[in-house]
Amino acid sequence: MINQDADTRAEITRQKIMDSAAGHFARRAFASVSVDEVIADTDVSKGALYFHFQSKHALARALVEHHAAAVRAGTMELLAHGGSGLETMVEITFMVATLDVCDVYARASANLESEVRRPGEHGTGPVDEWVKGSITVLEQAIADGDVRADCDPEVLAHVLVGHYVGMRQVSDLDDAPSFLTNVRDSWCTTLPGFASPDRLDYLLQFTTRRAAAAIRSIARG
Repeated sequence: MINQDADTRAEITRQKIMDSAAGHFARRAFASVSVDEVIADTDVSKGALYFHFQSKHALARALVEHHAAAVRAGTMELLAHGGSGLETMVEITFMVATLDVCDVYARASANLESEVRRPGEHGTGPVDEWVKGSITVLEQAIADGDVRADCDPEVLAHVLVGHYVGMRQVSDLDDAPSFLTNVRDSWCTTLPGFASPDRLDYLLQFTTRRAAAAIRSIARG
């Protein structure tokens, strides 16, 4: 019982540190946030922070992995719904977009991902993971007839994920309806270049409906 209580207190402390750090890193770059600022928002000591995280870099990596784990869980849930490959790809994009506008961990992760990589760690971040997962989804989309058979799923995965990452960079995430509309427009502009002609109208309508659902959900939340 004593050990269990200690574990619970330790987990609460760790969560306080991560919540505070996420708030700071969501607004500012890695180099401009200090450990002192992180603990100033909590009742946690600097020693406790270093007990849980060996360095500011380790703390930042934990935030990135926290968000990556949430995206993985959401993706697995969407894959289990049994939609077509391209419907699932659209769903995943709007899931990520909703997190980006609503979740401080998502914004912190977006700011931190490139900064926390160590030399030689290429192809290991959440965006890289998204690209790799998208290749499998797009292979299914080709098999489903959503995507033209002459398309390369690896090239298309880089294009679609890259479009989203770029849209996030040039949009105001605090204006959620505008950002989600931009994501919709990116998809609707891109779809004619690779979607099967007999599926194009449906996929455009599906993307528009999915964007509207995301906007409604955020307005309610």
